[in-house]
Amino acid sequence: MARKILLTYPDFTKTFHLYTDASDIQLDGIIVQEGKPISFYSRKLTPPQKNYTVMEKELLSIVETTESHRSILVGFPFVYHSDHKNLSFDNFRSEGVRRWRLLLEEYTYDFVYTPDKENIIADMVSRYPMQPISKNDFVELNTLYEDDDTPVDYEHIASRQAADPKLQSKLSQGVYITTTISGINLAKYKDKDVIPDSLIMPFIRWYNEFLNHPGRDRIYHTISQYFFHRGLSFLTSKFVKDGSTCQKWKRPGRRFGKIPVHTTQYQPWECIQVDLFGPWSFEDVNGITRKIKAITIIDV
Repeated sequence: MARKILLTYPDFTKTFHLYTDASDIQLDGIIVQEGKPISFYSRKLTPPQKNYTVMEKELLSIVETTESHRSILVGFPFVYHSDHKNLSFDNFRSEGVRRWRLLLEEYTYDFVYTPDKENIIADMVSRYPMQPISKNDFVELNTLYEDDDTPVDYEHIASRQAADPKLQSKLSQGVYITTTISGINLAKYKDKDVIPDSLIMPFIRWYNEFLNHPGRDRIYHTISQYFFHRGLSFLTSKFVKDGSTCQKWKRPGRRFGKIPVHTTQYQPWECIQVDLFGPWSFEDVNGITRKIKAITIIDV
């Protein structure tokens, strides 16, 4: 049974089958070929989209799944499977539905009404219960790693902040402010937790390891989303530049030769190109064989 849920490569010599469905909270689509899944698509509906009619939600799931897999589906025949039979009709009264149907006209497809009992996977995905995330989930995530060397921990950050005289001086001057998160007092700067000097390098090393050596920009932007340190950019660049592991696994970017600079000519005959071609043989009026060459001149 496990093999049936593994994604497989598309075969463009065979017909694709697109199963879609929509509920009051989300929409989804599945591309299948010979009973094997090629790809899955799903997302939550926005608050305005939750007010759409059933037809609009069902058609939106078809349109978005198709557009997101355009590189697979365009130019190849496939079959839509939906449990909303009204989509097989042509007398649409909604302008939005008409526009969405026009988006599908560039594809080669057939529509097949498929009841819920035969559209089990798409029906399940669109109605799978989604649990809201609470603040306790973030606190638990923050304590997943119990190693003392893990810098990304509120208690660890707070204790290092309290022992940093420079940071405490900024707090007294009002440059930083103090907020309480889960009963822990933290120094913040513009809604970001301040990283003390003693933790900045462990922070960079920790993110570098868990992001699998992504490079300077990825590390910097990931940390700076939630944390602040005045030397973060410089120290991140220095760490990546000096790190032997990062340099060893760095993938060289694709490079291209530079296109020559194009110079514009303003005066006639300022730049010309000359070439010779020939010779040709021909007989003159007296029957004598002669040869000639030609010269071409182009004013560029």
